[in-house]
Amino acid sequence: MTDTESTAVAKTESKTKARTGPSTKTPLKKVAKMKAGAQKAASAASIKSAELAAKTIAKFTNQKPIGFNEHPLPCVSTGSMGLDYLIGGILAPDKSGPLCPGYPRGHITELYGPEASGKTTLALEAIVETQRRGGSAMFLDFEHALAHRYAKDLGVDFNPQRLLLYQPDNMEQGLDMLRLGLATGIDLIVVDSVAAMVPKSEMEKNFEDPNKIGVVALKLAQSLPKVVKFLKPHERNPQGTALIFINQTRAQISTGPGPARGGGGDNTAGGKALKFYAYLRLQTTCIRTERLKMRDPMSQKEKNVPFGSHTQVKVVKSKVDAKQGQTADLFIRYGQGIDDVYSTIESGVAWRIIKKGGAIFEYAGQKFQGRERLRAFLINDPTAFETLQAAVLEAIRSQAMPDPESEPTEEDEVDSILATSFGSGDEEDDVEGVPEEVELEEEV
Repeated sequence: MTDTESTAVAKTESKTKARTGPSTKTPLKKVAKMKAGAQKAASAASIKSAELAAKTIAKFTNQKPIGFNEHPLPCVSTGSMGLDYLIGGILAPDKSGPLCPGYPRGHITELYGPEASGKTTLALEAIVETQRRGGSAMFLDFEHALAHRYAKDLGVDFNPQRLLLYQPDNMEQGLDMLRLGLATGIDLIVVDSVAAMVPKSEMEKNFEDPNKIGVVALKLAQSLPKVVKFLKPHERNPQGTALIFINQTRAQISTGPGPARGGGGDNTAGGKALKFYAYLRLQTTCIRTERLKMRDPMSQKEKNVPFGSHTQVKVVKSKVDAKQGQTADLFIRYGQGIDDVYSTIESGVAWRIIKKGGAIFEYAGQKFQGRERLRAFLINDPTAFETLQAAVLEAIRSQAMPDPESEPTEEDEVDSILATSFGSGDEEDDVEGVPEEVELEEEV
């Protein structure tokens, strides 16, 4: 064979190899290992870059990256077992307790709803729970309308060392009080209410002067980013401050053309800044009232007199447990606040922990004529009440929806079927029946 012929044969072989791809002598397993090695090297380089970025940022800003929190979040109890469970009753990742059974500390909570729906009562109950655990609270009464006797009946301690009660003259003064309270480490601050926060410039105007539109919303939009910064835990308050804004619903008037003219539903005062910065938003609604037959002292006639109301609390926004749209029903007894015993009895009947037949309630081997007698028994026996609460919580958690991540996905089931049908394919030269290698062959 001449040199010209040998050169032509070599060119033909090289063209054939280029069309047919790599030699069949290289197993697909080796190709897979080469790809895995390349991915591992790329991952190592990426980790090294992240570590370098973290060290550089720490040196420049003195800030370290925040890792995943596995422990329960610090919170202030709402005073209601049902509402505590609704907000954050699931177990924390470390299984040491509920994630956040109450208003989260270090964050903003907004309570809003129509008049007489229980907003202030919920806030006062939070103050009672804070003081009961040895904490301090601040109440900024912008409305100048706090009922002192009612708050004291709920259990609020008006000692200035336990409760700082102020009535700010204007919005700026109240925001300064709020900032100083956060800086000094108050455990709970309640602002009542956003709708009554009037800026100083508006207070100094005459009645006939035109009002500026959106001035409260502008002030809140400028102030809330600073408030969020001061909410962070610090040396004086390692757990952070729970901040509750009480807000009211207002009719949203639409001036545009169309059938919505004259009314466009309900809205809250203060613009949209509070909605964005709120970590938790709860809407309160009075569902119905409970009535009791009593004799009127004036006319000596029997009348059905209301003694309490059923209030529904709806989670509108939650970054704690993502329970948007879910509700909890509370019973507020006039003059006494949230009646958690009443609500627990209803839950116990629903879960059949308490047997009910007509007006007879049976619990702990005893029978009671009417709900009020069972309630009196539970109030006088705290051990029995705690046992009932524990049983109700256990029943609720046993029926809770499982974590979607723990359930096998469709992809996991497909991989399981393929592995069972074709085997593991550990042999290096065994290239038949391994789905991963089939995909590699298509890529090659």
